[in-house]
Amino acid sequence: MNTQNITSFSRVGIFTCALVLCGCDEQRLSQYSTFATAGQVYVANFHQVTAQAGSAMIAVDSVLMSTAHKDVVSDLKKNPAKYSAQVEQHDELLQKYLGTLQLIDAHATALGAYFDAIAKLTDNKTATNTASAATDLLNAVDSLNTHLAKATILGKPIADYVSKGTPFVVAHFQVKALDAQLQRAAPIVDIALSLQEGAVTAIGEQTKASLTDTLKNRESTDVIEPFLRTNELPANWNTNREAYLRASVTLSNVSSAQSAIKQLHITFKQLVENQTASIDLQTLITDISAMSAYANATQTTLKTAGAK
Repeated sequence: MNTQNITSFSRVGIFTCALVLCGCDEQRLSQYSTFATAGQVYVANFHQVTAQAGSAMIAVDSVLMSTAHKDVVSDLKKNPAKYSAQVEQHDELLQKYLGTLQLIDAHATALGAYFDAIAKLTDNKTATNTASAATDLLNAVDSLNTHLAKATILGKPIADYVSKGTPFVVAHFQVKALDAQLQRAAPIVDIALSLQEGAVTAIGEQTKASLTDTLKNRESTDVIEPFLRTNELPANWNTNREAYLRASVTLSNVSSAQSAIKQLHITFKQLVENQTASIDLQTLITDISAMSAYANATQTTLKTAGAK
C-alpha cells in the first residue's frame, strides 16, 4: 500500500471514528433530557415521601401522648406546669424533625432544578445563556450539601448514613458549556446524590419505626380489644382488621424510595462518565413509579392508623 493510500485510509478511519463518537455524543445528550424529566418526577414524589414521613412521626407521637394522658389525667390539675412542659418538649422535637425534612426536601428540589438546567445545556444554541443559571443552581446544591450532611435523623448525622462511592472521570462532550459545567459539577452532584441516598435511608427507617408503633396501637384498639370483649364484635371489626393487615404489608415496600434514588445516582454517573455505556433509563423510571406508589400507600396507611 503506497503512502497516498495509507493517508487516505487514515483519513477515512478518523472520519468514521468522529462520526461514531459524534453519534454517541448526540445519543448521550438526548438522554440528559429524559434523565432531567425523571429527576423532576423523583423530586415531586419525594415531596410526598417527606410529607408522609412527617405525618407518621406526628401520628406515633400523638398516640404516645394520648396514652400517657389517660394515665395521668387525675394529676393534670395538680401539676399543669409539669405536663405543659412535656407537651412543649415533644412539640419541639417534632418541629426539629420536620425542619430536617424540609431541608432534605429543599435539597432535592435544588437537585431537580439543576438537572433541568443541565438538560438545557445540551442545546448548543441556548447553552451559553443557561450556563450562568446552571452555575447558580450548582452553588445552591453545594451549599445545601454542607447543611444536609450535618442534619440528624434518629440521632445520627445524615452523613453517617452515606456509603462512600468510587471516584469517576467525567467524559468530554462536544457542547462546551455542558462540558465545562460537568467537569466542575460532577463531584458536587455525586455528593448531593449520596446525601439523598443517606437521607432516604434514614427517613425510611424513621417512617417504618413510626408507622409500626402506630399500627400496633391500632391493632390493639381496633382488633384485639374488641375481640376479647364478651359481647358481640362491632359491625366494622372485619373492615378494621383487613385495613390493619393491608397497612402492615405496605411497610414492607419502604425500600422503593431507596431504589429510586440509588438508580438516579447510578444513571447520573453513567451519563457523565462513559459516553458508550448503555443507560438504563427504563429501570430508573420504573423505580420512581414504585416510589410514587409507596408514597400513596403510606398516606393510606396513616389514615388507617388514625392520623389526620
